[in-house]
This record gives sequence, C-alpha cells and structure tokens, in this order.
Amino acid sequence: MKKVFSTVNNNLTLITPLILFMLLIMLVISVSMFSNRAIAHLIALILIIHISAIFIAGWFNMIKNVVINSTNSKTFEGLKTFYDGIGNYFLPSTGAILISSLLLFLILGISYYLGISLIGNPNLDLKTFSEALTNSEAIKTFLASLSKEQILQIYNWNLLIILSSLLIQFLLILYFPVIFFKNKNPIFALLISFKDLFSKKIVKTMGVFLLIVFCNFTLSLFSSIFGNYPFIHFLITLLNFYFSTVIFVGIFHYYYNSFIDKKIGQNIDIKI
Repeated sequence: MKKVFSTVNNNLTLITPLILFMLLIMLVISVSMFSNRAIAHLIALILIIHISAIFIAGWFNMIKNVVINSTNSKTFEGLKTFYDGIGNYFLPSTGAILISSLLLFLILGISYYLGISLIGNPNLDLKTFSEALTNSEAIKTFLASLSKEQILQIYNWNLLIILSSLLIQFLLILYFPVIFFKNKNPIFALLISFKDLFSKKIVKTMGVFLLIVFCNFTLSLFSSIFGNYPFIHFLITLLNFYFSTVIFVGIFHYYYNSFIDKKIGQNIDIKI
C-alpha cells in the first residue's frame, strides 16, 4: 500500500485527466438537461460513451506505465502516454464499456426479479418519493406516511441494490487491468478476468476489494457529514479525486504483481 501511495505522489499528473473527465461529463449532462427531446439525450449518451472510452484508454495506459516503471519514475513521460493509450486502447475500452453495461443490466435485472419475488413491491408513489429526496425534512414526512411493512421493504430493496452493486464491482475489478496487461479483446479479457478472479488468489483479491469498499464508505461518510461546509466539502472533493487515483493505481499494481510480473523462482517446483 505504501508503494501505491508513493507511485501516485510521484506522478500527481495522474489526477489531472480524472478531474477534466468529470468536469466534461458534468458539462455534457448539464447541457442535455436543457432539452426534453429524446434525440438530445441520445446524443448526450453517445458523447458520454465516447468521452469515457477516450478517458479510460488514456488514463489507464498512464496508470499501466507508472505501475510497470514505478521503480524508475524517469521513464514515465507524463501525458504523452495518455495520447498513446487513446490510439492503442480506444476500441477495446469502448467494447469494455458496452460489455460492462450489459453485465450491469443483467445483474440488475436478475436483482429486480429476485426483489419482486422475495421482498415484494412497496407500492410507492414515485413522484412523491422523488420530491421527498430534495431535503431531509421531506424525507422524514414521507417515511412517516408509510406503513412498517413498506419501510421494511424499502430497507430490503436498498440492501439488495447495494449488494448487487458490490457484486458488479467485484466481478469487474480485474477486467480493465486484463485489457491493458494481457488481452485487448474485450470479450476474451472478460473471460480471462473471471479466470484470474476465481483463481487460488480469490481470497487476496477479495481483501483488496473490501479495502476499496471501506475507503469509499469512509470518504462518503465524510462527504455527508461535512457537505454543508463549502470549504471542507471542496477539500473532500479533491481528496476523492486523489483516493480514486490511488484505488485504480492500487488495482493495477495488485494485478501486475499478482498475475503478470514473474519473480525468480515463482511457479517452479524444485525437487531434491
């Protein structure tokens, strides 16, 4: 973990593309919301997919390079590797986004049918529910109008959604490292990532994943507590960008050291 922080601290330019990407995505979403036409939302969706593919191709290539060359930071050529990544990984990244989206919808669809079968439909007025999310007082009033059974069902649905989201994240944790280290074909890369995920190192991978979940939960907790203080909220936002970079560098670092980099004597049986 110390090496991951050291790698990020020695290559702080890694954070710049992430910030620009988030600003650009927010800009596209904001502009699309001014129009009620379906074509405008479709164009926005296509733009978001392409921008995301460009970002993933460039940023993950930067991360790949700093992970491989972490012992010699002079070989890292800054943002040049971002542009190289776009040329080499744009199409694989686009395919990976589409495949990840299909997997997302598949798992959410299965979760929905399981929820309807096991939890039931709380029969909420969606318009009233969405309006209640605007502030804490509205939420309290809304919850007070519900029966105990409905509140229990909402709790169980929230739990199901959280577990489904964690499952998706866990299944895809090694997907992009495989694309950038082993195979550019997004279909083959998904199969390889599952093979590596459910290998003998699954417990270690699970430990890495749980550490990431804990870090994200801690940052979300701080954001919710200090969200009403603009300056502190700004600092936490910057911290989020920093730790997001640390997390992805950590995942690539873990994959490279566990599944790519072969140490002397590794996987060799010595008989005396």
